[in-house]
Amino acid sequence: MISRSSAQQVSRIQDDSGRHYVIDGQPEKYPSITQVLSCRNNGWVEEWRDNVGHDRADTISNKAAKSGTAVHMLAEHYLLGHDIRPLMRRAMPEVSSRFKNFIPFLEQLSEVELLEAGLVSTLLKVGGTVDCIAKYNNKRSAIDFKTSSKLKTIDQIQNYFAQATFYSYAAAEMFNIAPPQLVIAINVYNVKEPQVFIDSPKNHIHYLLETIKMYNAGESD
Repeated sequence: MISRSSAQQVSRIQDDSGRHYVIDGQPEKYPSITQVLSCRNNGWVEEWRDNVGHDRADTISNKAAKSGTAVHMLAEHYLLGHDIRPLMRRAMPEVSSRFKNFIPFLEQLSEVELLEAGLVSTLLKVGGTVDCIAKYNNKRSAIDFKTSSKLKTIDQIQNYFAQATFYSYAAAEMFNIAPPQLVIAINVYNVKEPQVFIDSPKNHIHYLLETIKMYNAGESD
């Protein structure tokens, strides 16, 4: 694992304008990559909220967020080699089931370099927290863990690849490691093994740069 002391320290802050990242000791705030990507494809979200009702939509979204956070935490402890049995005993049944289905994927990772690490790109002027940089199929990869209630198709995860692309470039900038492979692992409820999508950052950098430009201009699609 790369020592965090080998790079500038990054902190995450939340204010009225959303989630931002700062390099300790520096005044500039960088918007989170998830916030930047939120300017993309928001129409379907609003349509869904209108269809199910905003109160129910908030309940569903909050439950999904809590479940996703819990699965991420378990994955982090698992990859660190911690005893996760106490955490599993306290976990909600859905979280426990999801994580058990995630283990076969986690066991394929090796040489973990970064785990839940804050990153900032002063070139892109964006920050974020990478889930994992490790080897997958013997290739250094920027890995993003996702949870979903339904199976995804590759055309539905453009934002996921853009997010992982940011992590790849930011890791190169901060730690001089440049994962040439993106891995999106989606834990789907009641599906025994996660969906795994693989691609290259070079295939998504144009979309990422275009999205950052849109966000800075206050635009959305």
